[in-house]
Amino acid sequence: MSFLLDKLLSIFAFPLGFAISAIILLLIVGAMGKRRLSQLGLAVVVAGLWGVSTPQFASIALRGLEGGYPIRSIAETPAADVLIVLGGGIRPPNRANSFPDFGDASDRLVHALRLWKAGKAPKLMLIGHGNGWGSSVGSEGAAMASVLQDFDIDQGAILVEGESRNTFENALYAKQIWDREGFKTGLLITSATHMPRANAVFVERGFKVTPVPIDARAGAFDTILPLSLLPDVRALEQVTYVWKEWLGLLVYRIRGWA
Repeated sequence: MSFLLDKLLSIFAFPLGFAISAIILLLIVGAMGKRRLSQLGLAVVVAGLWGVSTPQFASIALRGLEGGYPIRSIAETPAADVLIVLGGGIRPPNRANSFPDFGDASDRLVHALRLWKAGKAPKLMLIGHGNGWGSSVGSEGAAMASVLQDFDIDQGAILVEGESRNTFENALYAKQIWDREGFKTGLLITSATHMPRANAVFVERGFKVTPVPIDARAGAFDTILPLSLLPDVRALEQVTYVWKEWLGLLVYRIRGWA
């Protein structure tokens, strides 16, 4: 129940959900006779939503989050006992699609495959159930495993954790496999935007991991003026990811999880 409540509350803390809630509240204020206050508030909300929806803002926000974790080349990546691949890039099969569906963050699995083929670790630990809303058939961990098996990766090299629903649970359940297998070192693979929170959580849980970020997105929003100041749905999506990660890191630190 707490997990679902956290998910629901977070929706209204993100830019779009916050803006919609504020607009509804300001319309109610206007209907109560305070039209000037309502109009001023609506103008501020619309201007704010426009601002955070621009590629210029998205680029700045992404660089602020991703800057501490630059992308490593294969040669610069050290060897370890296991590659830990966090879910979030692949959706499990469902009634409409019998194959795993690759999303924006599927770079995580592709990069893990590169590292495994380069001999950086003998094992792959595939982590995650899904978003916790009950819509997935199977788990992300199992979906990633099936993709790797399609590419003839030895099933004996694959370890699957399919219960965790968020980053804290990723580390919590992965630690059971880590301890059981006797791993000492790992390469933590996730999106650059997610790495600050993920690395903090895994270190807090006692993992000795090297962060291996992938899927850096800031450069994708470098565009020329005035186009960079026009609203873009992709930019708003990325700003939402950034806000989710900063808010999540703050909450995790308050809870003692990171």
